[in-house]
Order: sequence, then structure tokens, then C-alpha cells
Amino acid sequence: MTQQPGRPHEKPSPTIPESARLAVQLWWAMMVLEISHQVFNVVISLIDPSEVKANADFGDTAGVPVDAVITVAIIMAGVLGIGIMVILGFAVYGYARNSDRKWLRTLLVFFSVYFAIRAVVVFTTSPTGTAVPTALYVVDGSLQILAAVAGVLGLIFSRRPDAVEWQEKNDGAGKEPGTPGQ
Repeated sequence: MTQQPGRPHEKPSPTIPESARLAVQLWWAMMVLEISHQVFNVVISLIDPSEVKANADFGDTAGVPVDAVITVAIIMAGVLGIGIMVILGFAVYGYARNSDRKWLRTLLVFFSVYFAIRAVVVFTTSPTGTAVPTALYVVDGSLQILAAVAGVLGLIFSRRPDAVEWQEKNDGAGKEPGTPGQ
């Protein structure tokens, strides 16, 4: 390729191996599915907050709007869950850019394993005595299972030899390991 006059020469970006690219795509899918689960979880809890009320001890509730407190708590829990997914999004982005922050990969591994364990729990629970339509629970459970599958597959692809070599060879700054400060 010839250099065009007046344009600076751009360094070619390091190519990401196919295994790492698939891991990144699966982790993005995991995040989207988890955010969808968080939204469904808030909707389900707002439709029938009786389970939240049963698990809460309000003590003396004279003058306290219990329903409003529960609604705010449900919404804040959803916002917190989505906020954690935003942080996980930075981890996926850092992994995709082969950042020198190796803890990002550890965070992705942790959440992949966590979602896998949570998916097992989905199979052992069933909604009973609720005003929420069963279809919402089915969709929510499916989202959780799909997020777990995407996370575990992302983890598997990220541990393939070409992805591990790519992560260890380049620290994201375009320099070879062993040459600090240059």
C-alpha cells in the first residue's frame, strides 16, 4: 500500500485472534442479556412486590410509606445491577483492546462463573403464588441461562492457546514485553 501525500502513516492495529474476538462478542452478548434480565427483574418485582415485602422487616412503620420505599428499593437494585454491567462493559472493552490491566480478564472470568452458577439455581426454583404471569418468569429465566451460556463460552474461547498468547504477547501499548518505559 502506498503512502498518500499529506496523510500521516498509520500504524497497523494488532490483529485480534479469532478465539479472542469470539470471546469478546460472547461477553458483549452476556452483558446485553444480563441487562435485559435486570430490567425484567425490576418489572417482575414491581408487578408483585409481595416477595420483597415478605423478606423485609420494617419494624414500626408508623408514618413511613412502605410501598414507596419498596418501589424505590426495587428500582435502585435494578440500577445497581445495570451499573455493575457497565463496569463489566469496561472490562470487555479493555480485554478487546488487550489492555495491560490483566485484572480485567479476572473480572470477566469471575462473572462468567457466577452467571453459570446462577443458571443452575434457575433450574431449581419455581415461582409460586404470585400475580406475575408465568411467561415473564420463563423469559427472565431464559435470559439468565443464555447469559450464562454466553459467559461460559466466552471464557472457553478466551482460554484457547491463540487468545492466551495474544494476551501475553502484547500489553496493549504496542510494545513487546520486557521493554518497560519505551
